[in-house]
Amino acid sequence: MRSKGFAYERHAERYLTKQGYAFRDRNYFTRCGEVDLIMTYNTSLVFIEVRYRKNNRFGSAEESITKAKQHRIITSAKEYINRHKLWHMHIQFDVVTLTPCNKEDSVQLNWIKNAFTAS
Repeated sequence: MRSKGFAYERHAERYLTKQGYAFRDRNYFTRCGEVDLIMTYNTSLVFIEVRYRKNNRFGSAEESITKAKQHRIITSAKEYINRHKLWHMHIQFDVVTLTPCNKEDSVQLNWIKNAFTAS
């Protein structure tokens, strides 16, 4: 199942690259959690959570990013910023959700810029 997750993360990465984002890192793990993608856009360092949902039976992909999940992402982002001494950069948290379309092997991508903040 994890390989499927990597495929969706790559799909999101390709899409964001076409939008002008530059890849920096992926699957950054800390003891508090993981950040799926880390990219830059102009002077912003963007931490991106990628979510795939086959259906909405247990809630949408957007709804699955709870306050607790946001807190883990923010904590991991702070560690990344400190480790790489990137205090000068503007910080942004985006979410990319993917859901299947009617077409075979096709997904609908929803990109939410500034989905949440660290405050």
